Amino acid sequence: MKVILTCGHPESGYQLMHEALVAAGLARAQPSYREGVSATELQEKLIRARELSLTKGLSVDHGFAEEIWRDCATDLFMGNSTEADWGWADARTIWLVEFWKSFDPNIRFVLVYSAPELTISKMLQTMEATPENLSRSIASWIACNTEILRFYNRNPKRCMLVNATAAALEPARFVNRALAIIGPRIEPLSSETELTRANISMVAVSLAKALIGDNHHATALYQELESTSDFADPTASVAEAKSFKPWREYMCLLDNLRCAVEERREQHKRTNHLQMECRRFAQALKQAQGQTDELASQLSPALRSLDAAQAPSRSAELAHENEALRLQVLQAQKEREYYALKCGGLESDLRTELKERVFQEQFLRHHVTSVVIDMRQEIEGDNWYYVEHDGRWAGPNEVSSIRMPALGAGSYKGQLDVTDSMAKDILRDMGFFFNGRPLECSKNWDTYPALISFLIMATTIADSPIWEFQFKFLKLISPADHGSDDRRNLAIKVRSVKLDIIS
Repeated sequence: MKVILTCGHPESGYQLMHEALVAAGLARAQPSYREGVSATELQEKLIRARELSLTKGLSVDHGFAEEIWRDCATDLFMGNSTEADWGWADARTIWLVEFWKSFDPNIRFVLVYSAPELTISKMLQTMEATPENLSRSIASWIACNTEILRFYNRNPKRCMLVNATAAALEPARFVNRALAIIGPRIEPLSSETELTRANISMVAVSLAKALIGDNHHATALYQELESTSDFADPTASVAEAKSFKPWREYMCLLDNLRCAVEERREQHKRTNHLQMECRRFAQALKQAQGQTDELASQLSPALRSLDAAQAPSRSAELAHENEALRLQVLQAQKEREYYALKCGGLESDLRTELKERVFQEQFLRHHVTSVVIDMRQEIEGDNWYYVEHDGRWAGPNEVSSIRMPALGAGSYKGQLDVTDSMAKDILRDMGFFFNGRPLECSKNWDTYPALISFLIMATTIADSPIWEFQFKFLKLISPADHGSDDRRNLAIKVRSVKLDIIS
C-alpha cells in the first residue's frame, strides 16, 4: 500500500494534480478509525500544536515525536487500511513532510510548484495591490517553494516534483510519469481527459510578472525548480501559444466594451422615450384631474338650485343631469387612476434603466485602462482613403472624422500616431476637435512618425453615446502635382489614436 500526499503553495493549483490521480484510481483519504478525524483536520491540529505558519518558511523536521501524534496518525491509517493506494491534498503538508516521512516508508510526495507570476496574480486578486502586499506575496511563494526544493533534493526517491501548469495541460502524461516515478497502483488516464481549472486572467498574469520585475531570488528559485523538476513547464510551442493569450483576452475585453457601449446607446434611447411617455401621461393625468374638478364644481350649484316649488319636474331633470355628471366624474377618476398606474410603471422602468447605465459605466472604468483605434483596421469615420501598411491618408476633403463608442466621464491622455504628412505646415496648422470642441495638442516634432499628445478632461465630455474626433486641414496636396501618377488629394497619414484612462 502506498500513500500519496500532494502539496504546494496554496495558490499553486496543487489540488488538480490530486484530482488527476483520483481520476486514475487513487482512493481519497477517509476519516480516522476511532476519532473520525480527516487528514486535513489532523494536519491543522499538528500545525496549531507547534504554532507553525505556512508563511514562516521553517522546516518542521522535529517536535512531533510525542506518542499522541503518532497514535492519531496510526488511527488515520487504520481508517484507510482497506484501500490499496490512497492519499490527500493539502497545502499544509509541505510543513509536515519530515513528520510523514519518518512515520511510514510507504508514503510518497507529489510536490507541486507554479511560476511566481501565476501564484502572485491569484493572491493579489484577494487583496489590495500595494508594495507591502506584493512583498509579502513574493516572500510567501519563495518560502514555500524553497522548502519544496529542499525536501525534494534530500528525498528524490520518495518524491515527484511537478509544474502545475504543465500537469494541468497534460493530465494523462502526468499520471504516466507518476506511475513511473512513485508507482501508485492506478490506471493510466485517457489522453482526452481534461481537468477543470479556474480561469486565470493572462492579462493579470502579465501585470503580475511586471510587478515582480527583477526579483532575482524568485527568478533563480523558479529556474532551479524547472531544471530539477520531474514534470516541467510545457514545450516551446505550447508556451508560444500561451504568450498570445493576454492579447486575445484584451481584444475580447474590447469586444465586450463595444457591446456594452452599444447596449448603453440603446438604453439611452429607451430612457429618453420613457421620459417622454412619462411626461405625456403626467400631463394627461393633470388634464383628467382638471376635468374632474370642473365637473364637481358644476354639480354643486345644480344641487343648490333645486327649487322646492318645481320639485316634481325639476327634480327628475336634475337627477338625470346629476347622474350624467356622476358618470363623467367616475370616468374621469378611472382615467386618472389608469394614467397614475401607467406613470408609476414608466418611472420604475426609468429607474431600472438608470441603474443599468451606472453599472455599465462602472464596469468600463474598472476593467478597461486604454483603448486603441487602429487605422489599419475597419473604422467608423469619414474622409479617409484605403488602408496602407502604416495607416490611412486623410482626404480628399478638408475635414476628416473618427467615431468611437463613448467611454464615460473621466480624464484621458491621448496620443495620435502620425506616420506621414504631405507638408509639415499641414500637420502644424491642423485643427483638432473632440465632439466639436477644439483640443490643445503638442506640436514639437521634427521627423515622422510623429506622436501628437493631447488631454481630454471630464468637463469637456458631453453626455453622448458616440465620441467623434475631427481633423480640419487648411490645405491638401496631390502627389500628381509633383509628377506622380497618384491623383489623390492628401493631408496626413494616421496609424492610430490611443486613449489612456487617467481617472
